[in-house]
Amino acid sequence: MTATVSRRERLNRTDADRRERFEILDRIGAAFKDVPVEEIEREVNRAYAEVKRENLARRAANSS
Repeated sequence: MTATVSRRERLNRTDADRRERFEILDRIGAAFKDVPVEEIEREVNRAYAEVKRENLARRAANSS
């Protein structure tokens, strides 16, 4: 059995998914509205560096 999805249904689904993602971003933005941009950038950079170190360590452990 095959399901046929019309272009309109796909577009509606895509639009709904997009709206949902933007609603999530809006909630995140509201949660941090009083936090200075510099602090957010600093924390994002710190978290990124931490994940990068963990991934490098994991790769090194798996390659030996």
